[in-house]
Amino acid sequence: MGIINSRHNAMSGERVARFSSFDCENIEETARALLAWLEEWARANNCVRVIGPMGFSDQDPEGMLVEGFDKEPGIATLHGPRYLPYFMEASGYKKEVDYVTYLGTTDIPKRVAKIANRVRKRSSLRLIDFTTKKELRANAHRVLSLMNDAYDGIYGYVALNEAEKADLTKRFIRYLDPRFVKVVEHDGDAVGFVIAMPHVAPGFRKAKGRLFPFGLYHILRSMKNTNQLNALLGGVKSAWRGKGVDVLLNTALADAAQKAGLTVLDSQHVLETNGPMRTYYENWGAVIYKRHRIFQKDLGLAVLPGQVRQIRSITRVDDLPLTSAIAPMTPSRQYLHRQDI
Repeated sequence: MGIINSRHNAMSGERVARFSSFDCENIEETARALLAWLEEWARANNCVRVIGPMGFSDQDPEGMLVEGFDKEPGIATLHGPRYLPYFMEASGYKKEVDYVTYLGTTDIPKRVAKIANRVRKRSSLRLIDFTTKKELRANAHRVLSLMNDAYDGIYGYVALNEAEKADLTKRFIRYLDPRFVKVVEHDGDAVGFVIAMPHVAPGFRKAKGRLFPFGLYHILRSMKNTNQLNALLGGVKSAWRGKGVDVLLNTALADAAQKAGLTVLDSQHVLETNGPMRTYYENWGAVIYKRHRIFQKDLGLAVLPGQVRQIRSITRVDDLPLTSAIAPMTPSRQYLHRQDI
């Protein structure tokens, strides 16, 4: 699906088209034909670059899986076959940016617990817990407004307008468990938040794309039977960073998870350039176990539709030579190797 986010283009001063999803059989010519069509459509709409996978907004799943194919997908991330990243590179696409996903435990490190206790005793910050969805609805607007401050300048983010805030509240609040939503405030002003939910992928598989008659039952049951908590959203107001807000939020979330029997924590997407967030997860002992990539292509190098028939015939990725990797494998950055495809 091709998308032009006019608000983002106006904000960034770019003329960029994006695609929200990409999938095909293990046939390179099919991939090239699809991408060539996308590129011509983007040119026809006066765009000079294509990026993706990215959705309509930052709240849609984004990034193509390039590492962690044997791991279970999260509810807010895309999951695809091993050959798709190669097809992107073979069609002239290069890395724009990566999102990494950490896997850790909900055990609170002693050092972090000490910091949290110190912040609670010495600061005027107040942690807000929730017990009902009615309370969540009453606080949804100020949390989403806080996102616009906390996410300002983050890659791909466009500030939410009032209609988008209302739509997000309507779409997602019914699925949230109040125990795993935390807000920190100062003098009644929200300065930080975190939202998480139990892992539901097994339930979605059993539902087979249908909520009724039994799909919803499988989804809700999986939330009760899992031992994994998935972080969905979180942020701290720019003026309050480095003052212990994140420590209060994450220790409270971890404590709630432990009480619910959730011992595993999945970070979902963390922008690879977000040094503070990556350091925080690593200080908790979490490790990267999945990676998603945003690809980009300058349309000056695009493949024209008339050239698709001239492409060398490669039936399957298995027929390809084992050449260079998508990125070098290093101890700290476990990228996908071409020979792993």
